[in-house]
Amino acid sequence: MPNGARLDPQSAVVVGAGIIGVCCAYALRRSGFEVLLVEKDEPGQAASFGNSGSIGLASTPPLGLPGMLKDVPRMLMDPRHALVLRWRYLPRSLPWLLKFARTLDPARVEAISAARANLLSHAGGAYEDLLGEIGHSELIYPSGLIFAYESEGSFRGARYGIELRRRTGVEVQEMSGNTLREIEPALSERAAQGFYLPAVRTTTSPLALTRSILAAYRARGGKLVHATVRRFERGPEGVCAVETDHGRHLL
Repeated sequence: MPNGARLDPQSAVVVGAGIIGVCCAYALRRSGFEVLLVEKDEPGQAASFGNSGSIGLASTPPLGLPGMLKDVPRMLMDPRHALVLRWRYLPRSLPWLLKFARTLDPARVEAISAARANLLSHAGGAYEDLLGEIGHSELIYPSGLIFAYESEGSFRGARYGIELRRRTGVEVQEMSGNTLREIEPALSERAAQGFYLPAVRTTTSPLALTRSILAAYRARGGKLVHATVRRFERGPEGVCAVETDHGRHLL
């Protein structure tokens, strides 16, 4: 597409050719849009390459749960904590942290979980339909997901998340460590108990999944350019142009 070219009224520019970007681009192209997909590096080689490949159909609880604030001192003092807060960045991050703290209210957490459940309830079928359509159903399989705990205390700490999943319609199977090891023999003997989420699926290769959807998008006539987005231009009705280091594309 030449620099400065105007796209048709039914047009879109998608920034980033990771799994989210290629899915959006393919869906738009399938719906008849003229689509330009912009990626600064190789498609699928960033976060979509370096992740676990889990399709989190049971991930209805948000990251922030009630009681999380009590961990803040450990985040500040323990450099090996799962989430670390650096003292020198605390003043800059404080406004964000205060907003985050407001999301930890139980009523707010329940509302967020319900919204996530509504989205995730469609994800499994959507992937099945998409991969069946492009001829790559083998790229996702039903794996389930195990959460294992070494102590009764840590398992009790997970109870709220377990019940939150159940309230949003997720099947949760509580199991002993021995039963979990029947599902996954490589699980450590230190795992005393946990729970299993059978709804979760996994891709055999996040990169192959991304590339397959990208290939299907391009086969439908979708365009891909290697460029870095510099800025978005806004007009009276919203974004009207996307400027990259290789040109400007009007909407």
